[in-house]
Amino acid sequence: MNFLKLAIGLLKYHQAKKSGKCMRIKVSQFDGIFKRLDAENIGYVVLRGLNPDGSRIPNDDIDLLIDISKKNKYKAAMIFAACYSKSGVPFDLYSVCSIRGFLFKGYPYYPPMLAKEILRSRVRAGDAYILDGEMRLKSLVYHLLYQKMPYGKADSQKKLVDQIMALAGDRFTVAQLNSAQFLDAWLKENHFDMPFDLKSKFKSNEFFGKLVEADADQCRGDRDDGPDACLFVRTDIYPAAWEQIYAEVSEKFSITHRFVLTEEAQRLEAARNFRGGNWYEGSRNELFAPAVILFVKFKGTPNGIRRYAELQSWKEAFRARIGETMKSRVYGLHSSDSKTEALHALDRCMELYGKD
Repeated sequence: MNFLKLAIGLLKYHQAKKSGKCMRIKVSQFDGIFKRLDAENIGYVVLRGLNPDGSRIPNDDIDLLIDISKKNKYKAAMIFAACYSKSGVPFDLYSVCSIRGFLFKGYPYYPPMLAKEILRSRVRAGDAYILDGEMRLKSLVYHLLYQKMPYGKADSQKKLVDQIMALAGDRFTVAQLNSAQFLDAWLKENHFDMPFDLKSKFKSNEFFGKLVEADADQCRGDRDDGPDACLFVRTDIYPAAWEQIYAEVSEKFSITHRFVLTEEAQRLEAARNFRGGNWYEGSRNELFAPAVILFVKFKGTPNGIRRYAELQSWKEAFRARIGETMKSRVYGLHSSDSKTEALHALDRCMELYGKD
């Protein structure tokens, strides 16, 4: 590889990223990019932008879900940077799990478990892997709902509606596909739901605001006395850590529910819900897997936590102490950011793990 061209490619990419533009691949390198990913054993699937035979859909961006790990992120970065061109084919890159580093978005598009399921269902089409059948339909509907966010584009939404109608026949009407409420309900029925905390980040948007409000009303019901927050805790970070955490939580909060997870449940809990770079910890950059989930209410005592801002400050100070003890980027503790999110988590824990 010509390292001067690679360096120039990286510089151009960073300039494009800084200006808010997407990744672009030289037209002449378009087919080769997938062969290079295959050669490096980097998992990927084209979500949108290719026909069933692997040919490009004219004037469409390529949406690529890519399985980036700490071991392969620089190889992937070099592959894309070496093929970068300002006037090339537009690529939007989404990661299975957020890994800190250049080229890839810091906030994953899907929860990791759902992303892994999508990757397992990919099929070969020409030189690339694509989605087919029902999984392709679910992915398109998910993306259409995603496009209802504040930065979504009307022309992109229309293209998606046309593609879904062509793929699904008479299963949908145009009016249904233009309704965020319908899309959200359909995804839930088909076990492809967009996570509540992702939707809640865009609650000021007219579409997502209604979804978040409806979810909150359904979840809260008459449970205003329910937990204010949930705490996801690792208990293996250093000797006596769990005793220290539990004692401090008991002083700061009133504990309403406690769930102790098996090793398998810890793995699934991590893959099902957690996204974002700060859920990766330690020298091996492993996905945070909680051993205990605590549900708590705020406490009005002198040493108690009384509001979310205080919870955030206490959590950051606690993490700093753990990191100093471990001499590593280990957090050991995460929490929900709202009462509704805590109630969602409690409903899920009761369903999956039974009564605490």
